Amino acid sequence: SMQAFKGEEQFTSAILSLVAPDVPKVYFVTGHGEASLASAGGDAQSDRSLAKLAEALKRENIEAADTVLLSGTVPEDADVIAVVGPTRPFTEPELAALDAFLLRGGRLLVCLDPLIEPSGTMRATRLEDFLAKHGIRVNDDLVVDPSRKLPFYDLSAVYLTDFPVHPVTQGLEGIAVLFSVARSLSAEGEAAPVVVVETSAEGWGERNLGQLLAGKPVARDNDDTPGPAAVGVVLEEGPVTKSPSGDDATATVPPGFRIVVFGDSDFMADYEISNAGNLILALNSINWLAAREQSLGIPPREVEQVSLFLSQQQMRTVLLITLLAMPGAAIVLGILVWRRRRH
Repeated sequence: SMQAFKGEEQFTSAILSLVAPDVPKVYFVTGHGEASLASAGGDAQSDRSLAKLAEALKRENIEAADTVLLSGTVPEDADVIAVVGPTRPFTEPELAALDAFLLRGGRLLVCLDPLIEPSGTMRATRLEDFLAKHGIRVNDDLVVDPSRKLPFYDLSAVYLTDFPVHPVTQGLEGIAVLFSVARSLSAEGEAAPVVVVETSAEGWGERNLGQLLAGKPVARDNDDTPGPAAVGVVLEEGPVTKSPSGDDATATVPPGFRIVVFGDSDFMADYEISNAGNLILALNSINWLAAREQSLGIPPREVEQVSLFLSQQQMRTVLLITLLAMPGAAIVLGILVWRRRRH
């Protein structure tokens, strides 16, 4: 059976290769338990593969490859460095390499999951302090939003439809994104990061992680991160050029850099990226980092999976109609027909 129609995607890719002949290169950092570009060959959630994202990037005329930073350097041809879902701390040379990359006009994508320890504390990757220097605080909490809760999922799985206007959210009008488990972010300081994805006003960042681990109900209190809770933040400093080489001898000001941070990495993984607007958000983020604004908001035509997200109230309405209203109407109609025939 046909899984997907690729003709439109190939046509779009051909156009992109003409209007943007330069092929940006995105390096995905490995060595800390990050999601991998290679598929493990399974559909289980344990397979944290980014193979579908890599395939979509190829259609966008963007090259993706793995890299390690343990040598203390970033590949010279890197346009974007992506850190997606690390589970172990970065070393000092690796953090210094990222610092140097940004100073020469680099672009950085960071997706940090809530790594909750059995003790109820949050495991650190050291990227939290690195981002805090740029005014992006990664909070030790778990995002919940009762008004955006997904049916048949636990409280931590939310669908998000609140997108402040920004190139990263272009094309997401009227579309939701699904974050299965996320931590909140705070934009602060003089750097002026911009929130691009957030919960509704009823959402918040729950800091009582021990109670969540125990499966006990939680409620918003003064210790929690107030809502709406941001789960996507971007930062742009200085003028950004097409390539972060920093070799332009005519430049009179230091090259600018861009950073995109999300409090979840699973939305980019193979088992979730086809849901709703997840792929659009992932591609927009990388295209914006690579200064390819002409490619923003052009989603590929996916027919492999169609998902319908209903709120709890909508689910109750569907159940009432299918289990009560429709059978009840059939019974009433049957009684009326029986009485008419009897008389």
